[in-house]
Amino acid sequence: MIERLILRQEITESEGMIDFAKKYPDLIENIKDIFSGVEYRYSVEIPVPEIRYLLNYFDFDE
Repeated sequence: MIERLILRQEITESEGMIDFAKKYPDLIENIKDIFSGVEYRYSVEIPVPEIRYLLNYFDFDE
Protein backbone atom coordinates (compact mmCIF):
# COMPACT_ATOMS: atom_id res chain seq x y z
CA MET A 1 0.00 0.00 0.00
CA ILE A 2 2.73 2.48 0.94
CA GLU A 3 4.64 1.75 -2.25
CA ARG A 4 1.50 2.31 -4.33
CA LEU A 5 0.89 5.62 -2.57
CA ILE A 6 4.48 6.81 -3.00
CA LEU A 7 4.39 5.89 -6.69
CA ARG A 8 0.97 7.59 -7.01
CA GLN A 9 -0.65 4.32 -8.10
CA GLU A 10 -3.16 4.10 -5.28
CA ILE A 11 -6.55 2.51 -5.59
CA THR A 12 -8.81 5.39 -6.56
CA GLU A 13 -12.31 3.97 -6.78
CA SER A 14 -14.25 0.83 -6.19
CA GLU A 15 -17.89 -0.08 -6.35
CA GLY A 16 -19.91 1.12 -3.37
CA MET A 17 -17.26 3.56 -2.15
CA ILE A 18 -19.72 6.37 -1.40
CA ASP A 19 -21.95 4.05 0.62
CA PHE A 20 -18.93 2.70 2.50
CA ALA A 21 -17.75 6.20 3.39
CA LYS A 22 -21.23 7.19 4.59
CA LYS A 23 -21.69 4.00 6.62
CA TYR A 24 -18.30 4.03 8.39
CA PRO A 25 -17.08 7.62 8.82
CA ASP A 26 -15.81 7.00 12.36
CA LEU A 27 -13.90 3.88 11.32
CA ILE A 28 -12.32 5.73 8.40
CA GLU A 29 -11.28 8.58 10.69
CA ASN A 30 -9.82 6.16 13.25
CA ILE A 31 -7.77 4.38 10.59
CA LYS A 32 -6.54 7.70 9.22
CA ASP A 33 -5.50 8.66 12.75
CA ILE A 34 -3.65 5.36 13.17
CA PHE A 35 -1.82 5.86 9.88
CA SER A 36 -1.14 9.57 10.41
CA GLY A 37 2.51 8.85 11.21
CA VAL A 38 2.88 6.88 7.98
CA GLU A 39 1.19 9.66 6.03
CA TYR A 40 3.55 12.22 7.57
CA ARG A 41 6.70 10.13 7.21
CA TYR A 42 6.14 9.31 3.53
CA SER A 43 4.26 12.51 2.57
CA VAL A 44 1.24 10.57 1.34
CA GLU A 45 -2.47 10.58 2.06
CA ILE A 46 -4.30 7.29 2.46
CA PRO A 47 -7.55 7.62 0.49
CA VAL A 48 -10.80 5.90 1.43
CA PRO A 49 -10.47 3.25 -1.33
CA GLU A 50 -7.12 2.18 0.16
CA ILE A 51 -8.68 2.00 3.62
CA ARG A 52 -11.47 -0.18 2.26
CA TYR A 53 -8.92 -2.40 0.50
CA LEU A 54 -6.98 -2.72 3.74
CA LEU A 55 -10.11 -3.72 5.66
CA ASN A 56 -11.04 -6.28 3.01
CA TYR A 57 -7.56 -7.76 3.35
CA PHE A 58 -8.39 -8.45 6.99
CA ASP A 59 -11.79 -9.90 6.04
CA PHE A 60 -13.85 -6.92 7.24
CA ASP A 61 -17.50 -7.78 6.72
CA GLU A 62 -19.58 -4.84 5.67
